[in-house]
Amino acid sequence: MRMNSTFFVGFFMVVSGIPTAFHSPGPRAFHGIHVEVSARSGIHVARAYYEGGGPVVNGDVTIMPPGSEEAWQTGRTDPSGRFAFFPDAPGTWIVQVDDGGGHRTRATFEVGAGGVTAGPEGESGLWRLLTGLGLMAGITGVAYGYTARRKLAGAV
Repeated sequence: MRMNSTFFVGFFMVVSGIPTAFHSPGPRAFHGIHVEVSARSGIHVARAYYEGGGPVVNGDVTIMPPGSEEAWQTGRTDPSGRFAFFPDAPGTWIVQVDDGGGHRTRATFEVGAGGVTAGPEGESGLWRLLTGLGLMAGITGVAYGYTARRKLAGAV
């Protein structure tokens, strides 16, 4: 029985599309974590939650100041998925949340003189779209390859 090149093309598309899902920036497509940052009276609160809305409980939080990749503050989220901190400088801050179960996100937000001036920036919708299209095309290619292989085997 000989293999059809369509099968190999489809298999390659699936295999090459899978790493995109794991290497895309920001929240992951499977059970992504999202972060919202708000400020009141100088207190900044990061709220981490899953795509379904449930809080990230006891998640590891790392806050990094503008211009640095070193941890400025670390801790854990409370039962509501919240973590409070007091930024001491304006600029672009980074908050990273890891639930310890394979879900992690890293988001940036702007702190101005009056508090948060821009919300977290995570994964763009473009990455999700490309990942989804790549996986669908790969699966379709595998299905066509399998069908073509069966037809060739039946014709022999």
